[in-house]
Amino acid sequence: MQEVVHLPIQISTVSLFCPTGQDAHALLSEPKPGSVPNFKARTLVPDRKSLKLMTQAVRLGVASIASAVGKSTVWDTIPASRRGMYVGASPQVGRHEDLLDAINVSFESGSFSLQDFGSKGISQIHPLWLVRGLSNNVLGFSSAYHDAQGHNMSYAMGSDGGWNAILEGAHALVEGRVDIVVVGGSDDLTAATDVLGAEGSAGAAFCVLERAETTMELNRHRYAQLAAPFGLLGAATIPLGMALHEFGKHTV
Repeated sequence: MQEVVHLPIQISTVSLFCPTGQDAHALLSEPKPGSVPNFKARTLVPDRKSLKLMTQAVRLGVASIASAVGKSTVWDTIPASRRGMYVGASPQVGRHEDLLDAINVSFESGSFSLQDFGSKGISQIHPLWLVRGLSNNVLGFSSAYHDAQGHNMSYAMGSDGGWNAILEGAHALVEGRVDIVVVGGSDDLTAATDVLGAEGSAGAAFCVLERAETTMELNRHRYAQLAAPFGLLGAATIPLGMALHEFGKHTV
């Protein structure tokens, strides 16, 4: 996998959600692991009714893409079939509390009964419990909201997913498969801290890329270093570092 590439592209807009805030404001505080403060998905997700079908990681990704696309002055001028979207996102299980009713009815005999779980418990589980956390939900919701009908891909590969989304989206643009592309990733590992043995965080970052006459360097190692103080970010790691680097260039 390439670690550094130079391509004739430019970043036209950036969106960032991380434990120290949103966009350039995130650079005003010392980086730390954690959740995204004051995050209100309702203000950015086009269809509020769909929020109940999303995990927090999906909400972050959908909101970040909406913010990046919303800042673009070019997106709406490009035919839908030429708009690309490349996303890094990890699969997520639904909320654990959604299983409590099913587990409780399976304990009626005093100990957990697999038979009771099968005959009584399963019917207590919301039918969309697993659907909320599908790894392609960010891409699915966002491509529909923003009418991105061109080349697209979702990568469920941990931290490699975000980097692959950036690389493949950039190459799709340079090779003429799309005329504009959104690249980035989102994840939420805040509930996995005990399991992973390191502090997990939540975050999302997406960029709108366009072609350019001069080349731009994409550097995985640099982006990973910038994101490291925020803890484990999964698929959002490299995109978050890329966004921090871009905002940092314009912040004095």
